[in-house]
Amino acid sequence: MPKSIGDRIRDLRDRQGLKQQELADKIGVSRQVLSNWERGYTPVDTDGIISLAKNLESSVEYILHGWTPLTHVITPIEKIAHALEDDDDLLTFFDELSKRDDLMLLFKQTKDLKPETIKRIIRYIKLVEDEEALND
Repeated sequence: MPKSIGDRIRDLRDRQGLKQQELADKIGVSRQVLSNWERGYTPVDTDGIISLAKNLESSVEYILHGWTPLTHVITPIEKIAHALEDDDDLLTFFDELSKRDDLMLLFKQTKDLKPETIKRIIRYIKLVEDEEALND
């Protein structure tokens, strides 16, 4: 039996390690609304689908139909930049870091990390870089 929209939402939420309340808070709905979507009791509105796709690092096509777009795969660098988009200082710092070949392995290791963890790692790297600059 094919998966429903609710099944895909629940699977994506579980992969992100989010509880229903955490995801509901991120997308601006109540936990009950999210629960009803996951159980298929109520349809997801357009804004909800868009917000779910963004916050679950998926696509509207996947949530609605189970399709995985073949035209674009999110790269580790894009994932990091997405996690930092609400912090201009870290995003600017990361833009410089992303040009360094010696950190490419680190970027590849982010595929399974949550955005908050990515943010902590970049903050730590910035702290180390700032200390080294002061000591030079």
